[in-house]
Amino acid sequence: MPIGLGRAHQSAGVRALNPMQWVLVAVQVTLAVTLPIGAGLLENRLRTTLLSRFAATAVTLACIGLYGTVSFLTRLRQREVGVRLALGAPRSQIVGRFLGQGLRIAVLGCIAGLLSDSP
Repeated sequence: MPIGLGRAHQSAGVRALNPMQWVLVAVQVTLAVTLPIGAGLLENRLRTTLLSRFAATAVTLACIGLYGTVSFLTRLRQREVGVRLALGAPRSQIVGRFLGQGLRIAVLGCIAGLLSDSP
């Protein structure tokens, strides 16, 4: 059914349509309405996808940096670990110390990031 027709022509045209034409008209009207909406959504979807990928890359790089820092600090304290093991400290206590140290670094980094982000 053409959109530009007046009420009198529309009602006459509606009576003349068979059921298959109704389906065709419904599909045409639906496509005419959804195509402009879909074009706008495509641009938003692209932005969201790019932002998500950049965020995932940033988190990955932050994890790699944290791993490197903790690994370096662990390497510096290698003798201390050996002495603690020789004196009978349980492995869980030693692992807990290093995990706690890594967690402190991560928390401090998050706090610094949040403070530097605020306007």
